[in-house]
Amino acid sequence: MIDKKFKILHFCSYSWEIGGPPSVIFNLSNSFKKLVRSDIASTIASNHNLYSIYPGQRVYVFKRSFFSKIIPDFSFKLFFWFWNNLQQYDFVVIHGLWNIGSILALLLHKRSRIILTVHGFLDPYVLKKSSFKKKVYWLIFQKYCFKKASIIHAISSDEEILLKELFPKFINKIKFIPNGINDPLILNSPINPSDSFKLLVDKFLSDSEYTFLYLGRINKKKGIDLIFESFSILVEKNKFKTIKLIIAGPIDNYNIEFKELQESFQHANILILPSVISVEKNYLFSKVNSFLLPSYSEGFSIAALEAISYGKSCIFSENIGFSKEAFKNDSVLICDLNVKSLEEKMSLLINDKDLNVLLSINSRNFFLMNYQIDDIAKRYYNEIILSNE
Repeated sequence: MIDKKFKILHFCSYSWEIGGPPSVIFNLSNSFKKLVRSDIASTIASNHNLYSIYPGQRVYVFKRSFFSKIIPDFSFKLFFWFWNNLQQYDFVVIHGLWNIGSILALLLHKRSRIILTVHGFLDPYVLKKSSFKKKVYWLIFQKYCFKKASIIHAISSDEEILLKELFPKFINKIKFIPNGINDPLILNSPINPSDSFKLLVDKFLSDSEYTFLYLGRINKKKGIDLIFESFSILVEKNKFKTIKLIIAGPIDNYNIEFKELQESFQHANILILPSVISVEKNYLFSKVNSFLLPSYSEGFSIAALEAISYGKSCIFSENIGFSKEAFKNDSVLICDLNVKSLEEKMSLLINDKDLNVLLSINSRNFFLMNYQIDDIAKRYYNEIILSNE
């Protein structure tokens, strides 16, 4: 019987718009809250919304300072708060790289064990963006942080391989534990959104014979360009079928490019929605047939995990974090990163009912066998928390 309740502090920009890391924190923390007190230190953009918290969970939100233009998420108040409170935590978990939270704990920590969860930030595609700035940041801060971290947490098998190649001296402290979520089909949570949202979606889908969904941050790396062009070709080739596409999510510094895509592929069969959360997201999954995520780069997509948990037929790229394993289990389709491949896979789904049924059953079973949050949280607690006490 374990009588100690560990105290963990998570550094993360804790908003719905950020997506994956807040979901990981919430799901893990909620699952082992009887054994671990999980607090969150966060700065949040003014146009973002605070992510869910469970009763008793503490989130400390700090205003960003002008230095945040140089070091993302920088906050003097966060710095001084952490200096005064860091000694009370057994573990500090850093989520992602290239921000103040990813170095602060390692520069100031006293007794805490440091867990560095990479979240796909070392993917070659990601490193190309602002590469000079990241190289400088890497040389001054980030490489030192990997050296000092107690645990380097990989969230996909591909990331584990990459980390071991980059840090052969640190192999013993690299741990692979994937993300997990609650089973949405047994939560008994309400599925009905606001009347206005329901009316909008229902009206759009009233004549749909088949509907695709993209849900997540609207960003170049998510393959949004592939989705627009592939869908337009698909509709043109299938003029006697009413095929619909819903794209939902925050635009994420992609405004100009996204507007150009919308103008180039204007289509009455495409519905663009802002960020959706909670019951709105549940409702969308209940109304669509298939989920698309042809990402050029990804850590371990929570949206993709949610899609298979609902038993949706899915088309992923190889970069989703678990897509290769799911494909081997006949649970998803994988497309290459080009329009032709994605359009071909979409065409398969709209024309093959048996394939849809097979993928739906297998994706749901694949989720149940591998990614239920209680099982993942148990692994995390045993392999990361207890083994590094």
